[in-house]
Amino acid sequence: MIAPFLVPGGAAGLLGAVAWLVYTGRLIPKSVVDQMLSVKNDELSNLRAGYNAEKERNQLLTEQVGELMELSRVTVGIVRAIPKAKDAAA
Repeated sequence: MIAPFLVPGGAAGLLGAVAWLVYTGRLIPKSVVDQMLSVKNDELSNLRAGYNAEKERNQLLTEQVGELMELSRVTVGIVRAIPKAKDAAA
């Protein structure tokens, strides 16, 4: 038997507490919780897909920047060599 001090008001108090929890939205049916979780799981899978796409894009951009830096080094070398070749030819 439940001790009276554990449930103030007895069965009526317990019923009132449950009704209050349902009314304030703190106690909801399992089907609603499952629906909310499925929506969150769908959002999470979309976020993961977007994250992976962005990660691949960033990797591609990093490779392109590396290639451009290599080309710029070659161009700087050519531009710096032009005056030296001009002086050597004269």
